[in-house]
Amino acid sequence: MRAGVAVALCLCLSMFGCAGAPGGPRSEAPPGRTVWQGQVRIAEDITFPRGSELVLEPGTVVRFAFRDDDGDGWGDASLRVEGALIARGTPEEPVVFTSENAPAEPGSWGEIRIDFGSFHLSHVLVEGSTRGLHTHFSRGRVEDSVFRRNVDGTRFGESAVEVERCLFAEHPGKAMNSRRCRNRVMGNLFRGNRHGIFLFEADAGSAFEANHFRDNEAPFYLGDFFEGTVDAGTNDWGGALPAAAPDNEAARILAAFAPAPEAGPRGWPLLEELWRAELGGFVDAPPVPADEGVYAASWNGALLRLGFLDGAVLASVSLPDAVDAPPALGPGVVAAACWDRGLYLLRRGSLEVLDVHAEAPSPADDHRQSGPVFLGTTLVAAGWSGTVRAFETSGGRLEPLWSFPAGGPFRADLRTARAGARTLILAPSQDGNLYALDPVSGQPAWVYRAGAPLLSAPAVGEETVYLADRAGTLHAVALAGGTARWTRRLAGGAWYAPPLLLDEVLYQGEDSGTLWAIAAGTGQVLWRRPLGAGVRARPAEASPGLLAVPTVGGRLVLLDGETGFERDALSLGEPFLSTPEERGGRVFLGGRDGHLRALGVRRLPASGEGRAR
Repeated sequence: MRAGVAVALCLCLSMFGCAGAPGGPRSEAPPGRTVWQGQVRIAEDITFPRGSELVLEPGTVVRFAFRDDDGDGWGDASLRVEGALIARGTPEEPVVFTSENAPAEPGSWGEIRIDFGSFHLSHVLVEGSTRGLHTHFSRGRVEDSVFRRNVDGTRFGESAVEVERCLFAEHPGKAMNSRRCRNRVMGNLFRGNRHGIFLFEADAGSAFEANHFRDNEAPFYLGDFFEGTVDAGTNDWGGALPAAAPDNEAARILAAFAPAPEAGPRGWPLLEELWRAELGGFVDAPPVPADEGVYAASWNGALLRLGFLDGAVLASVSLPDAVDAPPALGPGVVAAACWDRGLYLLRRGSLEVLDVHAEAPSPADDHRQSGPVFLGTTLVAAGWSGTVRAFETSGGRLEPLWSFPAGGPFRADLRTARAGARTLILAPSQDGNLYALDPVSGQPAWVYRAGAPLLSAPAVGEETVYLADRAGTLHAVALAGGTARWTRRLAGGAWYAPPLLLDEVLYQGEDSGTLWAIAAGTGQVLWRRPLGAGVRARPAEASPGLLAVPTVGGRLVLLDGETGFERDALSLGEPFLSTPEERGGRVFLGGRDGHLRALGVRRLPASGEGRAR
């Protein structure tokens, strides 16, 4: 039997009936070999009996509808196999088990249940389930696969399972839950789980070697009823060696430490933190990589130049109030806007303060501020007062050149653009207008009326500028003349979320928690990806074809730029309102936990490939 589309499979399932968790509707598929491919939807369970074989081809996506049979709030729709399950994907086309609704949250569906059967899973993604891969009295192998955001990633009972080179991430329960098994657990990455490996009451001689544990509440944990000594092996524990709970005198853990830099699935891109620096306050200002380092600022008034490779402080200055806009770099100088309404000019590199221009208080004084720009030695800045000002900086002073009053405050970063032979300063205003100003006179070349407040910086193409408004419309505006080329309605408004223009595609985040991919030339929607929390920053291309998208939910999500498929994510706790910046294969990102982070994308080579990063 072969099902290429969801409709075909649903028809097939209706012939067999559908099965559920205990207490739900249930029936069996006939024995024999069944092949699934394409998009598959399971609303009620199906059971493959003894003697049957279910094969999932590369790229197959199985989506489980939410069905709660027992009223506990967790999904129960499941796939049950008592024969053989074979799912072999590839790094480019993994086999996916996920929820019908995106994003896949823990407990959205039941489990992949294997009883008295066998299985081989390679390059498989399991996400959003209640019990993940759940086996009893079975044998199998799982390799180069990803288990993420399930309640429990696996439940192995009295089975023999080889688990090699997998990622287990973001499980609020147990990443790997095992009872009386003889498993071989080698070269896996356990990251951000409550419990990494959990042994319920006994183990039958499992081996645990060369695994890497990071940011788990407990990397290796024994249940309250566990008795005896277990050899947890030699692994990178990410901290202290595991030990049995003090109140369980009948249990003992033997463990040793060794680095495990190659742990994780082959061919699968993974985010990794390279370093972090404490800035002492919210880091909402986008970082600026330059001068063999990165400039960063925070709400405690700190402006720093940090080392590119290690985050060490190379230079710093304390300004009188919060800084939440990116500094601008000019010839020999740096300019930064501060909440004390001061525009500061500093010496580049050392951050010595050279001069300051102070604005008068205004009724709009509140975060956030607009980031200034340089055109040669001319600095252009816009403030809460609703005025754009230009200064000459060649003498190390802020010498006023001109000012332009608008109808509302400025909170979006300024940009420069070319319209033919003419240079323009692009200034989006909270009054709903995009002002294109002449850099010499400060007079408008044109004004585009968006009709809603503009809080986000634009993206500039060769002939078009793109920006989203707070009401949820993305605008494409001709640089020559300021007329609309097209508009596109979004699901939510853009609060401080500039679009990313990359290879004629716009990537736009907004407050409903969706990232949109839109054709820059036409406004056609290519795909959209729900992320579960608002996006108030521009994505960054972390690696060719991969986008790093921060959310206000505190997650940094790695998406495939062509399809929107989630490759990886790091949960870092506090919200992200800072736009990440990429330089030299590193992504720099500030967060509301007070840190600036440098992150990279690690891709362990598939068989026959060299190491990629």
